[in-house]
Amino acid sequence: MKKKILIIGAEGFVGSNLAYNLNDKDNFQIYLMDLVKREKLKNLKLNKLRNCKYIKCNIQNKNEIQKFKFYNFDYIYHLASLVGVEKVTNTAEIINSIIIGTQNVISYLVKKNSKLIFASTSEVYGNNPNLPWNETDQMLVGTYDSPRWNYAKCKSIMENYIMEASYAKKFKFLVLRFFNVYGPRQSKYFLIPKIIKNCKKNLICKIYYPGNQTRCFTYIDDVIYFLYKACSKNIRFNEIINIGSNKKSKVKDVIKLIVKITKSKSKIKLYKLNRIKNSKFKDVINRQPDINKIKKLYNWKPSTNLLQGLKKTIFYLDNN
Repeated sequence: MKKKILIIGAEGFVGSNLAYNLNDKDNFQIYLMDLVKREKLKNLKLNKLRNCKYIKCNIQNKNEIQKFKFYNFDYIYHLASLVGVEKVTNTAEIINSIIIGTQNVISYLVKKNSKLIFASTSEVYGNNPNLPWNETDQMLVGTYDSPRWNYAKCKSIMENYIMEASYAKKFKFLVLRFFNVYGPRQSKYFLIPKIIKNCKKNLICKIYYPGNQTRCFTYIDDVIYFLYKACSKNIRFNEIINIGSNKKSKVKDVIKLIVKITKSKSKIKLYKLNRIKNSKFKDVINRQPDINKIKKLYNWKPSTNLLQGLKKTIFYLDNN
């Protein structure tokens, strides 16, 4: 019997890549859920996803989502969320997107025998200075009046909500804290695709002051491999885990590498964070995961280095 898989946020970056991966497998019945109308889908080419059924649904709307409460999904990938600096500083929008949406998913779609895979974020660690970040480390966010931390706080709240709900409803879960995932189908407003686009046009590449920030960039295929493993292998659930590369790179060095690969004439320019009005925005200078847990429990580690991942991403953008 085929496993019934639901991908919520299927039109998004991670969701669409997962859809194409699972579409090639024969042992799944796949449902793709998003709030985008079929005719406006960009990442999902439904004519190429023959093994998938598309469901238009806004999970924030109870009247819409409860129409599907009689479906029995074996695995539910909840990957839907507002993302991006401009959006996540909007308190009402981020609460509706993450908290209300996730509560509705659990209320109407998650059954006793379901397994829920929830996309969380490295942002939950806030500005914790102690690197690398372990899953048990403290969340150190800014002041209460800074919308900068809306996204992190909402994701953290829902991590706890999922754990409590799982005990009551008897379902299993995985909470995945993603670290700077990049690759094909990512929004052009994110760092890597934005820099590639600018380099192709020989435009200035802007980065936040002071310019020595470090990140651990994780190529999408490595993440998708783990997500596939979660529904195809008998792995351990009821865990919160970091998923990402643990190799730090300075953002300015990544830009220089993209400039080199694309043979661009682009220059790097630092700029301050006061462009985001009333948000008291502060960048996290360093971000690095401890991935010992995911290595030990699931025998997973990233296999794509930064140079390989950037070349694959540039190739995709050149051809799409």
